[in-house]
Amino acid sequence: MNKYISYLNILIRHPNKISSLLRYALRRNVHIVDPCFPPRTIMIRITRRNNLRPVCCGRWEQVDVENNPFDQQLTIEDWKNFIEDISVFKPYIFIEGGEPLLRENLIGLIDFISSKGLLCGMRTNATLLAGAATKLGESGIDYLLCNLDAPQPRLNADITGKADSFELAIQGIKAMREIRKNKGVPLIQLTTTVSKYNQDRLLEMAELAASLGVDVFTISLPVFTTPALEELTSSRFEKCFGFKPRFWKGFIDEAEGINAEVVEKQMRRIKLKRWNFEYRQFPPNKTGFDVLEHFYSPENPHFERKCLLPWLLAVVMPNGDVATCWDHPDYIAGNVLKDNMLSIWNGKKYNMFRSVIKQEIFASCSRCNGLYQK
Repeated sequence: MNKYISYLNILIRHPNKISSLLRYALRRNVHIVDPCFPPRTIMIRITRRNNLRPVCCGRWEQVDVENNPFDQQLTIEDWKNFIEDISVFKPYIFIEGGEPLLRENLIGLIDFISSKGLLCGMRTNATLLAGAATKLGESGIDYLLCNLDAPQPRLNADITGKADSFELAIQGIKAMREIRKNKGVPLIQLTTTVSKYNQDRLLEMAELAASLGVDVFTISLPVFTTPALEELTSSRFEKCFGFKPRFWKGFIDEAEGINAEVVEKQMRRIKLKRWNFEYRQFPPNKTGFDVLEHFYSPENPHFERKCLLPWLLAVVMPNGDVATCWDHPDYIAGNVLKDNMLSIWNGKKYNMFRSVIKQEIFASCSRCNGLYQK
């Protein structure tokens, strides 16, 4: 669906979101200034709980149950107070997990976000979507990103660790597609992350996406690093901030077993076909990007990009901690239970992080999709 028609559908259904929509759609250039403009996007990591156990998800390695147990999380009322606080600058709210649909009263929170005139999106593995589809369709959700990594049940079970994950996800996406057909929103994106398990099935995934009638289909190359790059990052991080990070360790060798030539051939075949969806890929398909180099030269960032996420996006963890990065939240700039978002956003710790990232990216960041945000 044309994105402008999609914007129109959002405004017809929720005219109070015009400020949030304009802020997200029109602010394409990032101004690296001090003090920093309020974040365009706030990612809410609503829970660490997940009903799947993906075999190729570096974030699972991030869960330290002893020091960060699953039950350390803000209440829905806490989240509503936070949304009330930030609604004045109209950010796009993107809800993640774990699996967000495991969180009780999530629909009520989305309704509250919408009532404040804020755009709202969510990432889900779609296995719980069918049971939540009706209420979710009646809520203020604008964008739904569904992860599905295999085009048939057995392989998907091998990847997710759940026997019926494929069937449940397909049911959920179809249920939301019917709601999408009748109401115009939410837009539905299907994302497949490349791994050694599905590297030769990417064209089949595109065909499945087409049959499901999703609005956007995305191929995401894996976020990964190497032991050598992680060690460089750890040493540099300690020199800059006084402690060693641990979260990038979960992404070591995430590209192990992938044949870059196979992936490149699959992606080329997808790009040559005409589809009924908008096709995207990360890293983006533009001059200077090469699939083979992505896998074989991970020390070299694509496009000589600097990381702009510290000027674009804030990540709020389940316990209210504000992280400066979405994939390795070692560096915490504050907590929303103690301070308001803007004071954290332009506070000493956030600005210290920006001063480093303005000059360099860490070695392990060379394959992070955050480098392609704008």
